Amino acid sequence: MRGRGTPRGQLARFRVYPEGKGRLFYYVRVFRTVADMLAHLRHKDYSRRPGRFCKGMCSSWTRLTVPSRCQRRAGQRVRVLPEMGEIVFAVGWMGAGVIAHESTHAVLAWARRLRLDPHESAGRNCSKAEERFCYAHGEIVRQIAVQAWKRGFAK
Repeated sequence: MRGRGTPRGQLARFRVYPEGKGRLFYYVRVFRTVADMLAHLRHKDYSRRPGRFCKGMCSSWTRLTVPSRCQRRAGQRVRVLPEMGEIVFAVGWMGAGVIAHESTHAVLAWARRLRLDPHESAGRNCSKAEERFCYAHGEIVRQIAVQAWKRGFAK
């Protein structure tokens, strides 16, 4: 049953956290069909419009709370909210490749937000930044796959 404000055809919405816990997260939405997913994406104000062959999409953003003039005088500042964006899928296309692909977009945006450079050199070994990036990617993929499996969406 759809709740108030739930997009048509949405079967699930849940959060994934790049570091398994912590503040920053993405919403994941799963739609019944590709048509429902595309209708949702076209309704949103995204800078990039999905094509008809789109099977998933990750959109990242930064949301701010901007205090009023009175609040600023009282010392309140602009806050960046922890919501980082949205990853959407159509239920019949939640295979490992699509999940990994969209999760890569998400973890790249997460790394940019943290000013984390996964290409930072550490000689012959991988750097701490590269390891953190890879663990975050694995964690997003794991959380989406677990939810897909539990809810019967896995392909």
